[in-house]
Amino acid sequence: MHDLLTDSDMITRGDLMPRLKRSKSMIQSACKCSDRGSFMVHIWPTLWKTVVCFTVLFWVLIPLSKVTDPQELGGEESAPAFNQRQAAAAHLIKIAASTVSTTKNPHYPSDKPAVRMDSQRAKHSTVKLPAAAVQLDKSTTTTGLPASVEGLIQDIRAAAMRVNGGKAVKPLSRAAKKKWHKKNPCTSREKLPLVYSRRKSTKDADHDNAAWQAVFREYTILHRTCTSEIRNVTEYLQERITRTGCKFMVCDATEGSGLGNKMLLITSCFLYAVLTQRIFLVPSSSLLCDIMCEPFEGSSWRIPDGRVLGLGPSPNFFASVDSFLATRGDDLLLQQHSKNVSAKVDMYATDVSDDWFFQPENRFYCPTEQSFLSNVTCIGVVGCQYTIPKLFSMPTFRPTLESLFPTRMVLTDLLRSLMLPVDSIWHEVEKVEAMQPDRADRRVGVQIRYFRGVEAFEKFHEGVDSRIRQCFLENGILPKQKTKLSDDAIESPRSSNRITVFIASLHNSFEKSLTMDYLQNPPANGENVTIVQLSRKLSQGYSVQDDAQAMVEMILLSFSDDIIVTPMSTFGGVAHAYGALRPWFVQIPPWFVDNPDNVSEPDGPPCVRAQTIDTCSHLPEKQFDCPHDPELHGRFVTDLTPSLKDCLVEDVRTGIQLITGTRQSPSPPAHFLSSSFNQDLPC
Repeated sequence: MHDLLTDSDMITRGDLMPRLKRSKSMIQSACKCSDRGSFMVHIWPTLWKTVVCFTVLFWVLIPLSKVTDPQELGGEESAPAFNQRQAAAAHLIKIAASTVSTTKNPHYPSDKPAVRMDSQRAKHSTVKLPAAAVQLDKSTTTTGLPASVEGLIQDIRAAAMRVNGGKAVKPLSRAAKKKWHKKNPCTSREKLPLVYSRRKSTKDADHDNAAWQAVFREYTILHRTCTSEIRNVTEYLQERITRTGCKFMVCDATEGSGLGNKMLLITSCFLYAVLTQRIFLVPSSSLLCDIMCEPFEGSSWRIPDGRVLGLGPSPNFFASVDSFLATRGDDLLLQQHSKNVSAKVDMYATDVSDDWFFQPENRFYCPTEQSFLSNVTCIGVVGCQYTIPKLFSMPTFRPTLESLFPTRMVLTDLLRSLMLPVDSIWHEVEKVEAMQPDRADRRVGVQIRYFRGVEAFEKFHEGVDSRIRQCFLENGILPKQKTKLSDDAIESPRSSNRITVFIASLHNSFEKSLTMDYLQNPPANGENVTIVQLSRKLSQGYSVQDDAQAMVEMILLSFSDDIIVTPMSTFGGVAHAYGALRPWFVQIPPWFVDNPDNVSEPDGPPCVRAQTIDTCSHLPEKQFDCPHDPELHGRFVTDLTPSLKDCLVEDVRTGIQLITGTRQSPSPPAHFLSSSFNQDLPC
């Protein structure tokens, strides 16, 4: 037997084999005893496997646990040595399993001969690990993950190794972790999932996405590797440096964007950065870095200001692609010249934003343009729109995304890993939670937004408030109230259920009316209804303090079991995506963005259930504009992507969204299907 380890890293089979032989002897003794009972004979094959597994666990795996990550002990062992020790341990475990599984047994026969070794010879025998064994084994390191997800992980890991001079990246030491977490505390990272799991009336969706967690961990290493190597990212990009090979994605929100729009834009850009192995950066001017935790351990996503990077104005990227291909007269030559694209386009950085639609240009989603962009060091986007559904429509990314997010709850996964509130905001959330010492048996969230401000509120709030109450009662969300008739009748069985209604609105009319309703006419079955509203600002603000307050209320809304939201509101959309909730849309039809004097009260049901947990992408261009990809050009994205559907007309009729479930709602009123209106969609 050849050596597996060097003398300095000695883990010999001498200690291993006596343990296995003693274990085998004990198992065989037990086998003889089992012959006396026919019941034991019938179950012996299963029992044999079970005992073997436990034997290997206690006699082999635990001693080998000494082969661990030295960084966890504060050491500074090199990455190759660490990999070598891990591979050696895995090899010994494989030998142990083989030795036990091939031992003959009368009740668990095998055609293979028993493996016998001279224990004295094995005691003094060590095997040197081949150099090739240090390299990554794709078939074993990400066992159980779909092939496309494994491929993405390998691509991210390879990008980090290139930055690190071709070597495996060392784990972050315990001291470095402690220092980073002390500087960047994030209590919500641990506590937020616990709150969702404790909801009494709603079982949290299966968001424990192992594939996404594996990708996120690997991407964190890439982010840390690049920022550590570069140190001053702003200077690196300003001076147009390329020495590390790192590529970047800078995402900034349009001025005057609300918190919901900013969060949807940032999550969309981040997903693209992961798929293309780009370092994701967010300018301080977005204010988002002030209210969200640093998401990448050992690194930072913050840069001072996106404009200092010189992303715009810049030569038109798409015109440059056209020019490059026109000089060849045949678009198919792109494949032959892909290695020279960056030199021909001659762009270090480019802004691909569509200033009219506040998102990437439509051609951004084309395979040919993506081939060119892969050679651009820094890509910038400025906007306020949610574009993840369009990423799912791209043939380049669709297989990976469908495997990575099989339930298509991508926004929920991204929000819960990327958008975690800083401690000051989380403590405010906990204060509100502490006001309710006995946790509610049921939590109901209400989010109301009047886009025309006070003018629309004054004209329509009575009708809106009435429809919300009707929606609750018709769908059993809130308990029915006593009436004079029921007071005289025989009392119904009393209920001790506690229901909390949390309202997020710039106005407090619904809070007042609902409170008065339940004071004058308590629930018929004796439920305890508590109504909570934190703020009544009358108008939307855009400061850090305004965003922080909005974040508190958004998180509290996401704790609901049932939630009713305003159509077209990104604030409500983010809240129900955080909570993995399929919301109800209150019947506020399109007229609320037009002149209030020219509208009438709507007919139809008071509310409609959403068709999915995912929020709506408001302003996508639904047809591909890919002049260099004729198989896509002019095709509708929903025709080519089964997981994409048009948004409900009760929400945003121009939008598309990912379907995470089956629509369970009434058909839309006829007047919605034929109405035309001005889609005023502010950020």
